[in-house]
Amino acid sequence: MITNTLSSYKKDKEFYIRLFVITLPIAMQSLITSSLNMLDTMMIGKIGELELASVGIANQYYFLFSLLTNAIAIGSGVLIAQLWGKKDTINIKRTLSRSLFYSLVLTIVFMILGLIMPNKIMAIFNNDPTVIKIGVDYLKIVVISYLFTTITFTFASGLRSIGNTRLPMLGSFIGLIVNGVLNAILIFGLLGAPKMGIKGAALATLIARIVEFIIVFGGVYLKVDVLKLSFKDMLE
Repeated sequence: MITNTLSSYKKDKEFYIRLFVITLPIAMQSLITSSLNMLDTMMIGKIGELELASVGIANQYYFLFSLLTNAIAIGSGVLIAQLWGKKDTINIKRTLSRSLFYSLVLTIVFMILGLIMPNKIMAIFNNDPTVIKIGVDYLKIVVISYLFTTITFTFASGLRSIGNTRLPMLGSFIGLIVNGVLNAILIFGLLGAPKMGIKGAALATLIARIVEFIIVFGGVYLKVDVLKLSFKDMLE
């Protein structure tokens, strides 16, 4: 009986250690993402209240976009986790490619609307013409980042589903640093850069998202064969 108890304790201990190793990077990534949004808010708040309000409203559009694309990524992640347990690599790639396809279609719609009718989108959330005008300047730049964000979302979800939580966390962490540094430089015109204000904040976000995408996407194609998609995979 004592032997069985010790054996059970050992198995439970191993389980909780592995659970901690997997969940800690996920928790850290969520914290980093929240910190990135908080950092943006703090720095933009130093420009003025109108700019802060404009970015907050423009980010409502991003919230809707991320809600839908995240739902697709999380749903496919559940399926990939089940397939990973069966070592069904063919259907893992098929599921990931479909998730990426649907997310990209949705993203393209959001991007087109954000580029051709940003005024109308801002007007949905606020009717102050000054706030709308400032928000449009921000939205027209930051909406381009949606493309990189949705690809990162999709592959990060796939990575977490197969137990690789460190790569998405690394991408988010470096993205946070890039965003913070570029915010300071581009918003306030440090180190000889032009003082771009709210446009600088949008450009900093865009560059940070591109960097995060390069790290996650590049990491997958260099080291994670099971999630590496070919053109043929995308057509199936």
